[in-house]
Amino acid sequence: MTLDVSFILTVFNKSRYLVPTIQSLQNQKGDFSREFIFVDDCSTDDSVAVIEQNTRSTDHVTIIRNSDNKGPSIRLNQGAWQARGRLLYLLDADDIVPNNAAVKMREILLREQAEVIYGRHCSIYSSLHEFVDQPIVGNPPYVVSHQPLTYILKKGGFVRMGMMATKDLYLRSGGCDEQIFIQDESLPIRLCAAAAKLIDYSATVLFWIASGEGKNSANELQLHHDGFLAYRNAISGIRTLSEKEKRILENKMVSVAWKSIRLIQPFPYTSRLFADYVISKIMKKTGRAAIRRVEKLYSGMEGVRRLQ
Repeated sequence: MTLDVSFILTVFNKSRYLVPTIQSLQNQKGDFSREFIFVDDCSTDDSVAVIEQNTRSTDHVTIIRNSDNKGPSIRLNQGAWQARGRLLYLLDADDIVPNNAAVKMREILLREQAEVIYGRHCSIYSSLHEFVDQPIVGNPPYVVSHQPLTYILKKGGFVRMGMMATKDLYLRSGGCDEQIFIQDESLPIRLCAAAAKLIDYSATVLFWIASGEGKNSANELQLHHDGFLAYRNAISGIRTLSEKEKRILENKMVSVAWKSIRLIQPFPYTSRLFADYVISKIMKKTGRAAIRRVEKLYSGMEGVRRLQ
């Protein structure tokens, strides 16, 4: 049976956040068929039990249990391949969704005949329960782009979740790059490289806990490392990449390397990578020697998880 929307959430030790997240999904308004897929990544807490207990009266709930820990990219793909929805709403297990977010995003996608819509996210430093039944107010504006990849690379900020995409686009793009642990940078690039039309929606479509236990985002070096992989793999793997897009991605590689150097070196401004970063900002392009220095930095970096 085909459904309208599949909400897909990856779960790893998120029991303390799951109740309000589930409530926000159950509160979704709109006349569309839906399912909820929770992909557990071998949690060592009672996350699965919390999901089971709080979804007993909810239809079309699937809990995918795994006996090994592979990371959010692999688990998000696992949920997407199994999804029955024409549209996929991709989330983390500690996100709160406004109660009319899905219906508004779906309406815009259908109206514009687009394949992916990306909204804003808002960081939370207090209780998630305050935001469980909060709606999107009014009709926030949106921008339609017929050059999705160029658009997101130039504008920036298309990270984290808060996106809805057609399942067909997800399949054509290959979904998450399973060589990369955290997909925040990679998945938007891959989706937009395959899409003909993107909607940049100005509404806040999710609230997320900015800090706390079990947050992959707390490891900044992991985020930077995986950002580097996203840019590098896009350059080598996207055949339709323009020269302009390639230059932007190369500059992003140098920029994220500079962010890493500031974390791990006591005197970062003496680093050759700082000079590479400055040159890239001035010249709007990056040389091969600078790229090799970036690759060397991340090939030997400690404290990050690699999936290859």
